[in-house]
Amino acid sequence: MNTKRNYMVAIITAVITIITFSSCSNSGGNQSLPLLVAGLNAQKSTGPALSSDTTIATTIGDVQGTALVNIPFGTTVENLKAAVTAAQGAVFDIFEADGMTPAVELNAECALIVSAEDGTQASYTINILPDPAILVEWIGFDPESPDYTIVNAQTVEGYNGNPEALYFDGDPATLDYVTRPDSESMTLRNSGTIEVLVKADAIFPFAGIVHKGEKRDFSDESWGIQLYYHENSHARLLFMVTGDDGNWIGVHGTFDLQPGQWYHIIGTWDETSLRLYVNGVRDGEIANTTGGVRDTDGAVIIGAQLSEMYDSGYGNIGWDGIIDRVIIRSDTMSDEQALEHYNSL
Repeated sequence: MNTKRNYMVAIITAVITIITFSSCSNSGGNQSLPLLVAGLNAQKSTGPALSSDTTIATTIGDVQGTALVNIPFGTTVENLKAAVTAAQGAVFDIFEADGMTPAVELNAECALIVSAEDGTQASYTINILPDPAILVEWIGFDPESPDYTIVNAQTVEGYNGNPEALYFDGDPATLDYVTRPDSESMTLRNSGTIEVLVKADAIFPFAGIVHKGEKRDFSDESWGIQLYYHENSHARLLFMVTGDDGNWIGVHGTFDLQPGQWYHIIGTWDETSLRLYVNGVRDGEIANTTGGVRDTDGAVIIGAQLSEMYDSGYGNIGWDGIIDRVIIRSDTMSDEQALEHYNSL
């Protein structure tokens, strides 16, 4: 009996000792051991924490917040990919506007999307600098613009709902036109492109569409797109340039313009040739024999040939209809580019 009782006492004593030790350990507030064990177990189960870093660096342009800015015009998708470095462990790609289709050509609708190690994503917009060859680009006309002066022409709805096209009435008694002062860049001596979108209400003989030069004796004429009498028709286009000797050469259109129809017209030249495109198709070409377009102080006139009266019958030789846009470039345009511009309307 004594042996049995001594055994039970020993067990009870051991239990009390364990309980006392546990109580003392916890009452002292030192829980580092169980916490460390829990932390080690958690780390063992999840591994090292994954990075959420979605930052990037680039050698093309600059990073401003979540925007890639000052990207030079003409930069390709491949060029930009090669220039961008993402944070360690992150990956990126350049996508179309839907954020899913890989981009083939870089444009302002594209986005660069970065995925960090832990799946966090960031989207960077892409801001591309303007084409340096574009000297003016007027998609519609603002009466408050400091770039030009609108004289008598009225704002109307243009192509595809453009609310700022201009209507010229073609009345010889009124002088409707837009004038843009001369500048050195407008000479376009060795190459240039004039792009317009027009619709005629009626055919007015020799009407000017875009014309550099404003004097009634044409002594300051440099280049222009207009109507011209050709093959017994007043409804033919003419794209012309004038050389230093005052003589002009030009490409005549091969068909009559029809009132009520929109026409996308491009006149382009380099040192070898002049080419005329209508609705994306080459309509004529001649060799450039001018030796270079002459430099004059004549203003750019839109909607007429002149800013003054030629005579009472012709007025300022004005356009009768709508002009929706005018783009003037310092470079020449290829067949492929002309078609691309027409298709992008």
